[in-house]
Amino acid sequence: MKENLKCKICNSFSLKEFINFGKMPVSNAYVKKENLNDEEFTYDMEVGFCENCKMVQMINIVPYEKYIIPNEKGKTNYAFFSSTSKEMEKHFSEIADEIKEKFLDSNSKVLETGSNDGIFLKNFKDNEVLGIEPSGNTAEIAIEKGIQTITKFFTENLAKK
Repeated sequence: MKENLKCKICNSFSLKEFINFGKMPVSNAYVKKENLNDEEFTYDMEVGFCENCKMVQMINIVPYEKYIIPNEKGKTNYAFFSSTSKEMEKHFSEIADEIKEKFLDSNSKVLETGSNDGIFLKNFKDNEVLGIEPSGNTAEIAIEKGIQTITKFFTENLAKK
């Protein structure tokens, strides 16, 4: 197990690995039939805990371009649409109700990173919402639902904008 790694949150050298899943492929990066003989991208999936700020985090950061791979038309695709699950829809609706009751008024704005197809943000009809979703196909569904969505990864530069 690795110790005294640099924390991505507080920058201390208090990060310690506590679980190692070994070499893993990126989720939903399915290999096409014609590429079965090519070497699949994998990374060391190690999880650490920072004893200074108490944040659990991935030790290795996978490059953005490895997460969502463009198809032959240059469009990015993600295989999972959150709205296909009625349980997730119920769950997000209940959480949204609790957030609205405890924290929001009609002038509040709601931002969600990794907003998928808009399943969560659709619950905030009385508020200005913005989704950040790097996958083009799921972001398109959110946009079709009338949810303002930026189709990019949430980065420090995007946050500044």
